[in-house]
Amino acid sequence: MRPPVGSLLRGALAMAREALRIIMRRPLPSVVAVALDEGGRVVLMRRSGGAWSLPGGLMEWGEQIEETLRREVLEETGLAVRSVGRVIGLYSHPRRDARFHSIAIAVECVVVPSEEAPERNPLEVLAVQSFAREELPARLAFDGRRILDDWARGATTLD
Repeated sequence: MRPPVGSLLRGALAMAREALRIIMRRPLPSVVAVALDEGGRVVLMRRSGGAWSLPGGLMEWGEQIEETLRREVLEETGLAVRSVGRVIGLYSHPRRDARFHSIAIAVECVVVPSEEAPERNPLEVLAVQSFAREELPARLAFDGRRILDDWARGATTLD
C-alpha cells in the first residue's frame, strides 16, 4: 500500500528543509587582507555604512585562499597584491560579522597600483585610503581592530 500523496509531500518538504539547514547553516570561509602599500601604510576601505574596514570577502567556489585575497583586494581597493606575507590568524567568532557566520583568514600582503583595476561598487566601497599605524581609525568594521592589533604584535591567532 502506498502512502498518501500529502504524506509524501510533507516528508519531501521535511527533507528539503533539513538539507537547506545543513547547507545554509554553515560558516562561510572568507579572506581579510592587512594590505600594506609600498610605504608600509595600511590600506583601508570605507564601507557604504561609513565604517572603515580591512579589504576582504567570501571565497568563491573553486578558489584557493591566495586567489580570494588577490581578487578581493583588487575589487575593493583597485590595488594589486604584489607579495603575500604571513597568515595573521583565523577568526571564527560567530558574531564577528553581523550578516552571517564567517571564518576569516587574515593575511598580510603588499599592494601596488593595478593597471587592471575594476570599477569599484559605490554601494559597497565609498573610499580607499592608506594610514600610518599611528593614524589608523580607532573603530573598524567587523573585527578589523583585533586583526590589526594581532598583526602589529606579530601574533598568530586562532579564534
